This record gives sequence, C-alpha cells and structure tokens, in this order.
Amino acid sequence: MDGAKLRGARLLTDDDGVAEALQLCDIALTDAGTVEARNVQTLAAPPAVRDGGLAYLTGLCVRDGVLYLSGYANDGAVLCAVDSADGSARVEALGGWNAFKLLQAPDGPILAEEGDDAGAALYRVGRDGRAEKLCDLPPFTGGVTADPATGAIYAVLDGRVCPVDLYAGELGEPVSAVPLSVDGAAALGGRYVAWMSDRVAVLDADHPLDAGGVMSYAASFSAPWMDDALLDFAVAHPELALARADLSAEGVLDGMLTQSRDVDVFIFDTRDGAAAYGALLERGYMLPLDGREALRTFYERMYPGIRRDTTSGGAFAALPVDVNGRGLGVGEIPLKRLGLSISDVPDTWQGFLDFLEEEIRPRLSDLGPGASFTYADLSAEGFRYNLRMAILNDWVDCAAAAGALPDYGDPRLLALLERVDSMDFTAYGLAPEGLPDDESAEEDAWFGRGYGYSFGSGEVVLVQLSARCDFDDDGVEGTPLLLGFGDDLPGAMPLNMTAAFVNPYTAHAEAALDLMEALLVHLPAETEYALCPDLTEPVIRDGYAQVTAAYDERIAQTRAQIAAAAEVDRRALEEALAALERDREEFEQTGKWLIPPEKLEWYRAHGDRVCVAAPSWFDKDTSGEAWQLMDQYTAGLIPAREFLDAVNRKARMMALEGE
Repeated sequence: MDGAKLRGARLLTDDDGVAEALQLCDIALTDAGTVEARNVQTLAAPPAVRDGGLAYLTGLCVRDGVLYLSGYANDGAVLCAVDSADGSARVEALGGWNAFKLLQAPDGPILAEEGDDAGAALYRVGRDGRAEKLCDLPPFTGGVTADPATGAIYAVLDGRVCPVDLYAGELGEPVSAVPLSVDGAAALGGRYVAWMSDRVAVLDADHPLDAGGVMSYAASFSAPWMDDALLDFAVAHPELALARADLSAEGVLDGMLTQSRDVDVFIFDTRDGAAAYGALLERGYMLPLDGREALRTFYERMYPGIRRDTTSGGAFAALPVDVNGRGLGVGEIPLKRLGLSISDVPDTWQGFLDFLEEEIRPRLSDLGPGASFTYADLSAEGFRYNLRMAILNDWVDCAAAAGALPDYGDPRLLALLERVDSMDFTAYGLAPEGLPDDESAEEDAWFGRGYGYSFGSGEVVLVQLSARCDFDDDGVEGTPLLLGFGDDLPGAMPLNMTAAFVNPYTAHAEAALDLMEALLVHLPAETEYALCPDLTEPVIRDGYAQVTAAYDERIAQTRAQIAAAAEVDRRALEEALAALERDREEFEQTGKWLIPPEKLEWYRAHGDRVCVAAPSWFDKDTSGEAWQLMDQYTAGLIPAREFLDAVNRKARMMALEGE
C-alpha cells in the first residue's frame, strides 16, 4: 500500500451500532477542483475492532501493511491498529471525547488531538498502535492535516492555514485562509481542502495573505446555505481569513461612531437590534451596495415596502438574508366545520373581536373531536396576553406602513385592549391558567403568562402564525389575517427581517461586497420569493420526482406480486398496496411544493401590504422598563388606560430623541 496517497474510510455498522465492515478508498482532486473517491474496497471488520466497540471513524492511515484507525467507541476516543498480514488488531483507549484524527505523513502515522482552551497536541503512532506525544500546539488549533505528497503538516488557527513545525510545536507564517467554522480539512498536492455542511472547497495552500488579512463578520443568523456562501468567498479570496466576530447589536452603533474597523460585515435581526439598525440606516453608516450590478438589480426587484427599510442615504445598503412574519391566522378547514369561510372574517381588529364573540364562540361545539379553538397548551390568560401583543404589534406596523408614528393615545387602541381584558376565554375551551396536564409549577407560570405555545395540538380555528411569508411553513395550516384599525390604518403584512450590511469604514470594501454577492447567489428560494414580486411560478421541491418514482416503482411491484400471489398471501399484499398508495397521496399533498401555487397566489395578491416589521418601544427598550410595564398590566396592577399613557410618553420621547 502506498503511503503517499490520501485515504478515506467509512465504518459500516449493524442496527445495534456494531462495526461490520470497513469501506476504504483513495481520495483524489480532479482537474476541476472537485474531490473524488477511487478504488473503493469493502473489508470485514476485524474481531478486535468489533469487540472494541468502534462505532464512528475520524481518520485512517495505511503504513507498512498496518491499517491505523481513529474514532469513537461507547466510552470515548480510541485508536486501532490492524495488521493486514494476520488480521490481528489492537485497540487503545485515548480517553474522553476530544477530537482525535490520524494524519498520513510520509514518515508514519501521526495522531492529531485538536483542542479548545486546553490546547492541542500531535503524537507519533508506532506499529503496535501506541501513541507517543511529539509536541503541543496552541489552544484552539484545528483543521490539522498532513499532505502525504509533500510531508507538510498544516493547522488552522484564527481562520489562517499555517504550516506546523512538527518537533518545535510551532506554527509558521500563514499560507492561506478558511472560514473559522470549517467542519474538517485535509491537504493534498499543495492544496488545502476544507468542508462545511457537506460542501467542499479546494484552496491554494501556498498563497500569500494580505497584511492584516482578516475580514470579520458579526452574525446572529446562520444556515447551511450561508456556509456555502462563506466557502465560495474563501475560494475567491485566499488572501483573507474570514473570521466570525461576537458583537451585540447595541455595540454596532458605538463602533460606527468611533469609525471602528473591527468588524467588516454585519448580519443580524433588524428587530432584535431595532434601535441600532434604525440609527445606522438613518445616519448612513452602511456602505452602498448598488455599485454592484447583481445587488442593484435585486434591490430593484424587491417589494417597495422592503426597499424602504434597506435604503440608506438614497442607496441600497442592506441585503435581506432571511424574512419571516408573525400574527394570527385562521384554519379554513375547522372554520368550514363551523359553517363559516374566510370571506366571513372581518379585516379590522374591531370587527374581528366581534366575530370571535358572535360567530365563533357560539359554534365551537360543532368542531368535533380533534379540533379546538386554539392550541391546547395555551391557557386563557396566555391567549389574552398573546392577543394584546398582536394588537400592539399590528398598531405599530399599520402606522408605519401608513407613514405615521404610532399614537398609543388613540381611543381605538384603548377600546380594543379593554375589550380583550373583558372577554372570557375560558368560554372558548381554554383552561384558566397554566398547562392542562399541570406538568410543573415553572411551566405553569411560563405558559400562564402566555409567553409560549406549540404547533402540535391538532386542527385549530385560530392559528398563531410564526411565519406569514415563509413558504415552507412546517405544517402550520392557516390563512393569515391582515387586520387593520380603520380606513386610515389598513392591515399590513409586516416581515421580520435579518439583513447583511457592510461597515462603511472597512479596509476590505471590495472583498466585503464580494461576500454580499456570494450571499445573494445562495439566497434560498423561499426568501427570494418572499421579497420579489416578479417570481410567479410555483416551485417543486428538490427530489420530488425521485421520491414519486420510487413510490410508483414499489406500487407497480406490489401489484405484480398480487397478480402472481396465492390467495392466502393476497390480502396482506393488498393491505401493503393500500398503505403505499395512501403514503404516495399524502406525499403528493404535503411534500411536492416548496413554493405552493395557492400560497404564492395569496401572497402576490396581498403584495401591496408587504413591509418590514416596524420596531415598537418594546423592541427598542434595553432598560427592561417596557416589559416591567407590560408585566404590571398583565397582572392587573394597572388598567389599560394607564398602561397606554405610559407607553405613549416613552414612545414619543424616543421619537423626539431620534431613536
């Protein structure tokens, strides 16, 4: 066996997690820069490996007829050495659950222990499978790998790929860069391979870094598609290490005021960081994006209500990377059981509360088993709390959509809250307080105050939507209600938005714009459809055709078996066929569409209502005063009028101060 090849391995286990076989291959880089598995072999797992409990591999090395394996057993990390001559094997416990992996170096296998603040280390592995420490490495070193062709050993520290002096235990000058959160890495033929979320990037391992070559981003949002964008950036910019920084939304504005260059790109929820985002947008503390054609074109495609809150200084400055909504919805199927339809539901909050009392409550006994008014684990007081918050949020959003400041002193708002305060929600089948099954005092207190609910309670009339525009809605069935307060404040469709923008003082402006373009390229279809009204074609899920073809093949096979079966076997086969046909029909209804036609049609029909959710005083307040006031109101310590008067004073003071 040639020690100069990069080897890959996979452990095959049975249903109980016991090792059955090893699948080995050579790993090669193609001319196109992709990774290929070649010369795949499957070998029975030696008895010592099975008996040693090895269940997961982290690395392998072949040297002088011995196969070395690192991985995990039930009791922690282990190292195995299998002699190909006689099949004998030795398994040594390494202790604990640290990240151990084998490097296939020219002079023999090296075991790398990647560490956190406790440090890292490299070990030489002898033919007998015993590990002897060579050197320690700096804390937080990861991505340790060896190039079997050149003998070079590399490690990643702070996003920089550095050569390792094996005996001194020191890292040399950086030769390349990777995103900080790579899942794994390897070196081969002078190139460094990194992977994240099952996607591979091939990097030049001999590329000079820029002086101070770190571009940092602060993010409160992450997703596999964003990892793809980060890897694309790493391939395009081997001269820069892309580092993730920890920075609160409140610290962003302070950084801009001092012209800090510590963070180049910011990605955070504009509602959670409402005060900072609004101030940055208004004061122009964002690098314009519209100098790049792809970004400018995307901006021009977005709904006007989104463009308004992504424009700074007259230029496109913030790229939405995630949007979702909030609010109430109506389940049309249970509504139909009550003899009602969505067209019967009023479009104002005043009319909606009347509708609940006059149309819904008297008919709830007609719902039948398996359905309820709202989620079963939400108490009457919890529902009252959520209804108050929905009214207050819509009041702010409808005012913002109409270009006005919310007037909490408006008599319509007081009348609505007093109406909610007087309603008896136990008459809708909700328990007075806490969880119905009284799981614990702590949970009773939490749910009794109404801070939570779940989506696993069966069909409900009144749906509390976590996402109005998320086309992949995780099974929440309900038509959103866009409730307004009158002709001057019609209903709006507010979207919570996570946005990416660039520090105007960045030292890496062009590279930062490249990162923004990479984010745009990988933006999920669900997000793009929520933002851009020119997208009108429904989207079928990836893999739909393959799944339905597999169902059709199994159905055809079962029908053929029925035709050839003896009478005694036919009934069981017919039951299996019926189950397959039911499963296929259910998949057709629930698994076909990523962007369903009917949901897309509804969303486009209400596109003039789309806007970015406006932050209220409750979102902007960082002192805790807002929520203390809400707690007092919820507990009945102050009436609605006193509550609204206090909120109005604070909100107007904040507006006068430009916050």
